[in-house]
Amino acid sequence: MGRKEIVNEVDRLLKDAEELYREAIKELEEGKIRNAAEKAWGGVMRATNALILASFQMKPESFRERREKYKELAEKEKYIRRKRLFQDYMAYSRELHIETFYEGHLQPIADTEKRIRETIYYIKNLSPIINKKLAELKCQ
Repeated sequence: MGRKEIVNEVDRLLKDAEELYREAIKELEEGKIRNAAEKAWGGVMRATNALILASFQMKPESFRERREKYKELAEKEKYIRRKRLFQDYMAYSRELHIETFYEGHLQPIADTEKRIRETIYYIKNLSPIINKKLAELKCQ
């Protein structure tokens, strides 16, 4: 995958992440909390894939590969550590994807709703590091 294709794919993944967030909010407003949690998780995952692609010029093919690449990146990037983005990613994985969607643990609902709504901040907080990585890619 060349630079232009990477930039285009990163842009597509980020737009997809934001669209999934909007769908999550719609599901939440309709009272479909499990579906909302999975859509929010999907947005987090797509944004994280954009970060991995911009950083390593590859898309992760599994949860494990995504986690390992993200952890590797977090060890190198002060911004990720300072914002605790890797920790947030892991928490969203557990709370939204596993506990809420798969296991059906919805209580307390206010906490689950809050986690769903705050995923947009995670997505937006990835933009500076993604832009940095894309700029570095263009310089190579």
